[in-house]
Amino acid sequence: MKRKLQLTLLVVAFAIGINAQTPNKTTPETFQPNWYLSMYTGFNWFLGEYNRPFTSPNNFSFYNNGSPLSSLALGYEFNPVIGIRGQLGWARYKWTHLNKYPFTAWGVNLTGDLMVNLSNWWAGYNPNRVFDVQAFGGLGLGYRTKDVYSSSSSSLVTPIVRVGLQGNFHVTKQFDINLDLATNMVSDKMNDLVAGLFFDDFSSFQVGFTYHFKQSEAKKMAVAPAPVVQIKEVIKHDTVIVKEAPTPIIKMVTKEFTKCVFFHIGVSKITNYNQKQTIEDAANFLKTYPDAIIQIDGYADKATGSKQVNMRLSQQRAHNIANELSKTYGIDASRITAIGHGTVPQIFQTDIKNRVATLKATAEIKETTY
Repeated sequence: MKRKLQLTLLVVAFAIGINAQTPNKTTPETFQPNWYLSMYTGFNWFLGEYNRPFTSPNNFSFYNNGSPLSSLALGYEFNPVIGIRGQLGWARYKWTHLNKYPFTAWGVNLTGDLMVNLSNWWAGYNPNRVFDVQAFGGLGLGYRTKDVYSSSSSSLVTPIVRVGLQGNFHVTKQFDINLDLATNMVSDKMNDLVAGLFFDDFSSFQVGFTYHFKQSEAKKMAVAPAPVVQIKEVIKHDTVIVKEAPTPIIKMVTKEFTKCVFFHIGVSKITNYNQKQTIEDAANFLKTYPDAIIQIDGYADKATGSKQVNMRLSQQRAHNIANELSKTYGIDASRITAIGHGTVPQIFQTDIKNRVATLKATAEIKETTY
C-alpha cells in the first residue's frame, strides 16, 4: 500500500504540473548554462510498519507522522533539459507504534539528484515560460539520531533512494519559487521495526526559493565602419597640386554557413525551438546571398537500430529540413541538396551527437577595398 500512495502522489503532481507552453519563435534569447542556489522548507510524513494508510492496524495520521524539514541546495543546469543538484538538509521524524505515544528522532540528509526539465524536453526551450515542471531522482545518505522514547533504539546511518517532481514559477529571469514533492526510501530499520516491506519511507512537500547565477548577455558585435576614402596630394612641376582618388581593389570572397540540427533517438521530425532556429538561420543566409546553394547531410548513430532503419531515418532527417526550407521560407528546391548517409561516417565521437543533420552553404561575393 505504501507503493500505491507514492505512485498516486506522483501521478497527481504529474497531471497538474506539465505546463508546456509553445515556444515563442520570435524570441532571440538562447539558453545559458548556469549555477543556482535554492532554499527549501516544508513537512515530511513517515511511513513504516503499523503506519501505512489503509492497512490494519493503522496508526498513520498527518499529525502523528508529520514533522518539519528544510534543506539547502546547489545545482547546475547543463542545457534546457538536463541538470544536477546537491542537497544538504535536516529533518525531524515522527511515527506511532501500536497506539503508543509518538516516537521522534532528528536526522541530517545529503543527497544528489539528476534533474530533467519535462516542459523544455517536450515543448522546447521557451525563455518566456512562466511555469515549468522538473522530474528528479537521486541517491544519498542520511543520519538519524537515537529516538527520544526507546532506550533500545540506536542512531542509524541509512542509504536514501528518492524520486520526485518540482514545479518552478519564474518570477524573474533569475528568481524562482519552487514547489517540491518527493518520496525518500530509507533503511527498514529507520523506526526500529523490520517487517513486511524491505524499506521505510518519508514523503515530503516543500516550498523553495531559487536564485540563478546567470551570465551577462553577450555584447552585440560592432558594425564595421565604412571605408574612408583617402585623398593623395601629388605635386607636379613644383607648382600644380592634383588630388587623386585611391584605386579600388575588387576581390572575390567566400561566405560560408555551417550548422548542425540534432535529433532525439528515432526521431526525424522538426519539433523544438533550437532545431527551428537553426533552419531559420540557414534560410536567412540563403536569402542574403541569392546565388548560394546548401547541402543537407543526414546521419544516425550506429549504436541503435539496423542499417536499413538508420539509412531511412537519416534520409528522413535531411528531407524534413529541406522541406522546411522550401515550404516555410520559400527557398527554391533547386538550391537544396538533401542526402541521407545512414551511420557512415560517424562524424562525432559521442553516439548521441550522431543523431544529426549537417547544413553547409557557400556563396561567392565581390568585396571592394581601397
